[in-house]
Amino acid sequence: MIYPKQLLEERNRGILLDCLMFFVNLILLHLLSDNFQKLTKASGKDLVATVAIGGFFLGLPFLLPTGAILKRRGYHLRRQKDLEQDSPGCFLLPLLILYFCLMILVWNMGFAILSDYFYGKDSEKSFFMNLFLSLVVCIGGTFFVYRYFVKPTKRATFAFFESPLSAKFGDIVLFLNTIGFQLIWNFGNKFEPSPITNFSDIFYRLLGFLMIFSFFYLPPRVLYLADDGNRKKAWFSILFANSPIAFRFIFG
Repeated sequence: MIYPKQLLEERNRGILLDCLMFFVNLILLHLLSDNFQKLTKASGKDLVATVAIGGFFLGLPFLLPTGAILKRRGYHLRRQKDLEQDSPGCFLLPLLILYFCLMILVWNMGFAILSDYFYGKDSEKSFFMNLFLSLVVCIGGTFFVYRYFVKPTKRATFAFFESPLSAKFGDIVLFLNTIGFQLIWNFGNKFEPSPITNFSDIFYRLLGFLMIFSFFYLPPRVLYLADDGNRKKAWFSILFANSPIAFRFIFG
């Protein structure tokens, strides 16, 4: 059992994120999703809405790599001191592949929104520009996330990256990143499901939820899974965080 005071410990930041996301999903995200939907509908017609939505999608691929850079030194320093620290399990490679695919999807959505507004839908120039930038950003971002799990061989060029403050800024970035993907998930989940008639309806909706959950929640949380991925209580907290979405997805 984890007591409230222990949630502030570095190795429990993932569980703290899950607790925060439960309340965000339960209370705040519905309001944010409504405003996000209004901006999305206005994009392509209004300059401010187009730049806001396009910038939101183009900015998301930079958040997790930024968090990885800020937290990497602190993570490995903590592992040296804590012999009981969990090590990344077999989840790492599949989640990195999912993360790369997710970044490709998100980046192309953002670029399509902006290029359609400024260049038109049939711009060959924007197509090749997007192809180049998406590969650079998504491959580079995945590299920095992978590098988080590789022990540094040299001291940091700037002492800031080894300080607790750097890790705290990294946590803020990772929290914002997770909220961003939850916002996309909730926006895509705004539909009225047909009434449940039998148990198979619940089963297939639950299966669909788990597939989407694995795509939109686990990859943004991959850095915290390095700390708690082998702890059962962490997986309970992950499911707890997404229970409001699961209920709406299955029962409407």
